[in-house]
Amino acid sequence: MISSGAGGTWNADGRVQVVRAVRALAGDPFARGSRKLTGYDDVFRIRAGRYRVPYSAGSAELVVVFLKPGQRRNVYR
Repeated sequence: MISSGAGGTWNADGRVQVVRAVRALAGDPFARGSRKLTGYDDVFRIRAGRYRVPYSAGSAELVVVFLKPGQRRNVYR
């Protein structure tokens, strides 16, 4: 187990799920399953098992910025 820095721990399966989800965004940052976060213009999140990966992506840009992946109970704080 590795500390996530977000008040939780990452296990090997969780890391693999997050990495797969992030790699999938390379092809389409607005893929099925991504949700826009309320109160932000360009911040979205994807689910990766029990983890959430918030990210920012503009429609005219090819840059995706990952903010702070972590467990649901901690990631939005």
